[in-house]
Amino acid sequence: MRPEHLLNYGFTPTCLAALARLASLLSTGDGLLRLFDPCCGEGAALVHLGKALLEKGAQVETLAVEIEQGRAEIAARYLDKVLNADFRRTALTHKSVSLLFLNPPYDAAGGEDSLENVT
Repeated sequence: MRPEHLLNYGFTPTCLAALARLASLLSTGDGLLRLFDPCCGEGAALVHLGKALLEKGAQVETLAVEIEQGRAEIAARYLDKVLNADFRRTALTHKSVSLLFLNPPYDAAGGEDSLENVT
């Protein structure tokens, strides 16, 4: 892991192009959709995906975990429920979420220049 990632718990936001592409592929289904991000950072990814689903007529609830307190506090302003904790010490019940957004640490330049190649 790069030194700058070590300083911020490996935080690299998902690039907007990847989020836009993913949002375009989502469908609404029936009932409440629970979106979960176990490493949410400031919550931008779930905000983006949640808004896209709301625009398609879905009912959405956003749930997240963030280890770093400052980012968890920011995410809590925009998401429905945020837990400031290590996701490895949390548990979900069976079938409790509709979508798991898991953005693993891509160890490249980060941000818009990360290895998340969107074509």
